[in-house]
Amino acid sequence: MDSQIDTADAEDEVLPPTSLYKFKPPPRLSDEKDLERHRALVERSSLWFANPSTLNDPFDCMPALVEDATDEDLERYLRIVAPRRLAGVSERDRATRLSHVRERLRSAEFIRDTFRQQLQGLGVLSLTESCEEPLLWAHYADGHRGYCVELDLNDQWEVLERETLLPIRVRYASARPVVGTRTLLRALSGEAKLPLFEWLTAKDIRWQYEREWRLVGETGALCRPVPSHCVRAVILGACCSPEAESTLRRWCAKRESPVKIRRALAAPDTFDLSIVDADG
Repeated sequence: MDSQIDTADAEDEVLPPTSLYKFKPPPRLSDEKDLERHRALVERSSLWFANPSTLNDPFDCMPALVEDATDEDLERYLRIVAPRRLAGVSERDRATRLSHVRERLRSAEFIRDTFRQQLQGLGVLSLTESCEEPLLWAHYADGHRGYCVELDLNDQWEVLERETLLPIRVRYASARPVVGTRTLLRALSGEAKLPLFEWLTAKDIRWQYEREWRLVGETGALCRPVPSHCVRAVILGACCSPEAESTLRRWCAKRESPVKIRRALAAPDTFDLSIVDADG
């Protein structure tokens, strides 16, 4: 079944901008695991690819499910999958197992859960075009108390694409992507491929202020290093604490290649932010 994502215009086909940004809350100084995750990004230029299930939008990466599978579709799925799943099962138990699986397949929720499990093998890195949007600082940098890392990945796209990572602009739409249970069954049996990248990069139009780009990898929940020069700057939030700033500066000083330190400042008479040098 076709997705209901809005049609992209020609602008969607361009390469990502020179600079993309990753917002982060302040490191929790008393949490060694959290500190290590931040240190990996700031000091070692390692990017974290998260499982889709950990994203902050429950609709993210999850198309709406339409129940359109017929009994014939279910039986076809079983004929393909059963020899793999029931290998070694005795003939006496095989009929019981098949009956049990057949009943579960009639549950849309079971198919949805199976699809979710498939997604857990993937990784998503969310970046944005803007470092001056106050809502991004509020939502992803703990109310401007965190920081933002400026990345220049333009000389890495060929490498990233060879590793099955693709820079894709998120498409914002008023209608949610849709998939039928028949399509899911054919994909789960290996008969067809799902348009996963389409679903992994479709979001509600109410998120469009994020101006998001995503890298999607075949492995999730891991750090993937990029060359040190890809990190161009660390931008401190307007409310970044002295303790967090000191920690970030210490990591920056240990980097393989130098990085600029900047600061976001609240304008005195408008709702705007300005980004200024803070290397001193």
